[in-house]
Amino acid sequence: ELQPAGGPSYAEWRDGIAEAMALARGSAGDVLVVSSGGTISTAIGHVLGVAPPVTIELNMQMRNSAVSQV
Repeated sequence: ELQPAGGPSYAEWRDGIAEAMALARGSAGDVLVVSSGGTISTAIGHVLGVAPPVTIELNMQMRNSAVSQV
């Protein structure tokens, strides 16, 4: 698995996104999240329960930009 020097592994990064989504879902009000297309596609992949290669394909379809309502 690729891992940037000093950075999280893909699994750690994906898990961090899932944790952030859980915090947002537990909020009493509206939540605004500003992020990159890679993070958004990873979040959508998590919701859909798809494998990392499918998540990467989602990111390529978004061209690193998106407006999403989850």
